Amino acid sequence: MCKAKKVLGICLAAALCVPVSWAYAAGNTGGSGAGETVEFVVPDSSALDVTSCRYTQAEEDDRKAENRLSDLTGFEKKLESQGLAVYYSEETKGIRILNKETGYVWGGLPQAKPEDMNETWSAMANSILTIDYLNVNCQSSRASLGSSGTEAVFTWGEQEASCDVTFGAAGISLSFTMELSEDSLTIEVQRDSLRETGEFKLQSVWILPFLGTVREDETPGYILIPDGSGALIRYNKAGTYTSVYDERIYGKDVSVDELSVAGDLVAKRNNDYLTDTPGITMPVYGAVHGVDQNAYLAVVEEGAEHASVYASPAGMITAYNWGGARFDYRQAYSYPVNQSGKTIMTTQEEPLDFDSRITFYFMEQEEANYSAMAVRYRELLEESGALSGTERVDTQMPLYLHVMAGTVREGILFNGYNRLTTTEEAAGIVEDLKEGGITNLSVSYEGWQKGGIGGGKYGSAKADTGLGGESGLADLQTAVSENGGRFYLYVDPVSFNEDQARTASTAALSISRSYSAYTRSNLSLMYPTEYYAHPVRAAETLGELSEKYADYALDVANLGNMIYGDYSRNDPVTRLQSQELFLQALEEVNTELLLETPNQYLWNQAGEYTNIPLKNSQYLFETDSVPFLQIVLKGSVDYYASYANQGFYNQTNRLKMVEYGAYPSFIVMAADNEMLIDTPLEDYFSLNYGDWSEVIREVCDYVDGALQEVEGSRIQAHEMLDTGVARVTYDNGKTIYVNYLNQEYVTEQGLVIPASDYLVADR
Repeated sequence: MCKAKKVLGICLAAALCVPVSWAYAAGNTGGSGAGETVEFVVPDSSALDVTSCRYTQAEEDDRKAENRLSDLTGFEKKLESQGLAVYYSEETKGIRILNKETGYVWGGLPQAKPEDMNETWSAMANSILTIDYLNVNCQSSRASLGSSGTEAVFTWGEQEASCDVTFGAAGISLSFTMELSEDSLTIEVQRDSLRETGEFKLQSVWILPFLGTVREDETPGYILIPDGSGALIRYNKAGTYTSVYDERIYGKDVSVDELSVAGDLVAKRNNDYLTDTPGITMPVYGAVHGVDQNAYLAVVEEGAEHASVYASPAGMITAYNWGGARFDYRQAYSYPVNQSGKTIMTTQEEPLDFDSRITFYFMEQEEANYSAMAVRYRELLEESGALSGTERVDTQMPLYLHVMAGTVREGILFNGYNRLTTTEEAAGIVEDLKEGGITNLSVSYEGWQKGGIGGGKYGSAKADTGLGGESGLADLQTAVSENGGRFYLYVDPVSFNEDQARTASTAALSISRSYSAYTRSNLSLMYPTEYYAHPVRAAETLGELSEKYADYALDVANLGNMIYGDYSRNDPVTRLQSQELFLQALEEVNTELLLETPNQYLWNQAGEYTNIPLKNSQYLFETDSVPFLQIVLKGSVDYYASYANQGFYNQTNRLKMVEYGAYPSFIVMAADNEMLIDTPLEDYFSLNYGDWSEVIREVCDYVDGALQEVEGSRIQAHEMLDTGVARVTYDNGKTIYVNYLNQEYVTEQGLVIPASDYLVADR
């Protein structure tokens, strides 16, 4: 019995990213130790949840970060600015960076060759640059600046340096530069410097991958990764993991990555529900050594489209926590050689043509935490013009309402059609919300084309007369705008199913010559596979739709959160070229745009932002979800949480919206829920507006009570006062306290935050 309880406790704790704690009770039966019983005391479920990786954790490790790299013996000062100095080791071909204000030193390992690392890993951990390269059989090997057989010739200036590198064993050479400023160091690999003189081909380049590495929990702090809203990997003792964090910046590439929904995530993430990972929308990562002591923020400034953020917890391969960015110049893949399905492993003949550049910003004291790092990144984007928008300031917070118009229905011989919400019915929903006091609406209307969702031809721009036709769309737009809202036509220029277009002529091809597609494992779905159009075709289709409906704002699906190559033509489209195509297409749309989870390079095009992630991917080694993304965006663009009527309407998630400054959204229709059966929408289960109208009002009233107080304001700081109690400070003088606990919380200033509730106060 006790063993069973203990096993259950370990499994439960692992699933919730929380350490196991035990209570022991000894019963005396006459013998020494005999009759001892062990009981596992199960905490309150809400307490378990707030200590999981779904939330930000309170800072409990107040140790001072030991300056483990302060001994610069064997290093020579080479570059110096007002705030930083760079020291170089000829032995390891590595650098250490001194923060002159604090005296703290950043670098790789304390030793050139530690006992618990082999030669390859030691060289990588201590070198400025490392490459992966492929042989003729596509087997990967690794070499670093400090590896034997590598020649590195440096030219040093006062604040700049250049280096010509030849990796002798690989027959690969390249050049990189370093530039030091007051508080940052930029390292760049030039695209035109790459040379391959032998049979080996460059696969990837790593730039300072072990900068700030920590052995187990020797140093307090964490790695910051841009997973979803943002995630922390706190430095812990070595654990047992089956994977690292390795995700492409700006999402998976359907021209290279095989996309399918996992049927079991237990090896990597909590298996409480099966959802895909939120992905990376920002080209950043960082590290903290002692909260409010020392930190750096790394920004991938060039080559992000072909880069991945990589983070490895202690216990995975090495005993060190480390993270960085990897730039991929080639991809190994399976190429079909005959019609029977036989394949061979091969790789691209020519490397991708791009520069790789990272700038490391060094921060200290009150700026050495995830919150201040997000503020710094926001400032960098504003200075560069990459984040120039301003959030609307309304007397009432906005609500995003996604209305489903019509959809195809699966039939035995021929498919049918289900009318879900006519334009007149949609106008009635808007009027009903107005009567309930909700007028600040952003309404998106999907399935308005002939054939409906999943049934309309790809790129179709003909309004369904059964829903109201062109005049109905105009009337609905008027009804929304007269109530003070915004109306969007939903369009998808990227994806289609097998009945909407000919895959042979419309779908992009992957590098392995298969159609670029996303397949769900549930084969009972009407369309388990969706295909992706040629990038050029997708951009042209958006242009055609926006030209025909120039009087309407557009809710553009997929274009904002995915970029992919296309190998279906003699002149392939790279991922970078695809990004440029999509960006240009959106810039040429002369109307307001609503984008779902847009990548950073499209934030200026997004008038509104839907489905913003409010957590991380919940990998077992991730310890915290943090609102890094929200801190960057708040005050610049209106952003909305996931649909509140799709598993996101409980009190905890309402509080999460308040904490993260996210506005609510709902997906609805006028028809009964049974109309979803045997359609592409049957996953939604319940969309009937009548079933959800009261919930919509309750959620809006509740969240509006907090967020209307900070309309148009920026987040200055986010911190945890205690486990389950957050404080969010805004630049308009307001502070929002959020209490996830089932008991009230009293702050040091005497403010009482009710149980499972929030409090808005003046600073």
